Amino acid sequence: HADLREEEGSFLMDASHQDRLFFYLEIQTPAEIRTLKARLPVEIRRSIQRTGNPLFMLRNVEDHMRYLIALSQEIRHTRDIPQIAIFFEEQTDESLIFSIILVRVFKRESISVKELLAKVPLRTFLREQRTMGFVGKYPKEASLFQVFLPKREYLRQDHSLDLPKARQKLLLSLETEFEHMRDYNGGFLSKQFELLSELKALLGPLSDDCAFALENFFFSIEPLASQMTLQTGQLREGFLLLLDLLKIPGSHRIESSVAGCIASDAKERQQLRTFLDMARESCPEISYSLAHYHDLLGCILFFPKKSRSIKTLFTTFFSSSKN
Repeated sequence: HADLREEEGSFLMDASHQDRLFFYLEIQTPAEIRTLKARLPVEIRRSIQRTGNPLFMLRNVEDHMRYLIALSQEIRHTRDIPQIAIFFEEQTDESLIFSIILVRVFKRESISVKELLAKVPLRTFLREQRTMGFVGKYPKEASLFQVFLPKREYLRQDHSLDLPKARQKLLLSLETEFEHMRDYNGGFLSKQFELLSELKALLGPLSDDCAFALENFFFSIEPLASQMTLQTGQLREGFLLLLDLLKIPGSHRIESSVAGCIASDAKERQQLRTFLDMARESCPEISYSLAHYHDLLGCILFFPKKSRSIKTLFTTFFSSSKN
């Protein structure tokens, strides 16, 4: 943390115990001791990487064939742009590996896929090429290849992997060489990133300071279609409310078109989920973001300003739950 400084030469590690490690460190900080005691355990817990079992998956050839056919059917004229489908395949210790299907009209002046991939600033492997029919005298060329991205660049604050971000980076890298392409199975994701960028612009520097919480908040909005229909002003209001409530675990608050609640233990989490079920039944048009923020579960509701039923339900439920 920016406010913490290590006392030089004070760090010690004891690895003499079989099942645990002990660390000792002296620090200098302007923060009060009580603040340090409250925040340090949270910061340590969120910085510990959770181990996960590697996945063993066989490549689904039928899925690839379906996409090959679907993409080739999208190309009906010689002027049609290339169609591309992107799939996450696996991870290794060093890389994230994506499988790509690319279908395009191959004309006499077209540069080969192998040459184009050689210019992409990522490691690639051309696995297979085939012809999927013709447009006039020109073949529809289908290429299947892999792209390898450095895994470390896409680790989030909690050590989870940011696959959407990796996918966007991959797509941008391919577009620099293949130019115009249609992202066949990524249109919704592209729109999500566009709306998130608009929200970040509205929040200003706060979006960088709270990037982890903002992404959790935005990508947890349900129903998914609400990410497209909610106004950025209402999203901003909801996120600012969330940041306020996270400072006080167990708190709740309702405003003109958003409401929020933070659960800090198992009982409060169950109460929150019970309320959410009741709210969705009472007011089907509501949207909500339900996500974990380290040890806390946070929920932000979005509803029409004129919706009295949800406001009454919120006030009544949380007043009674505290008694």
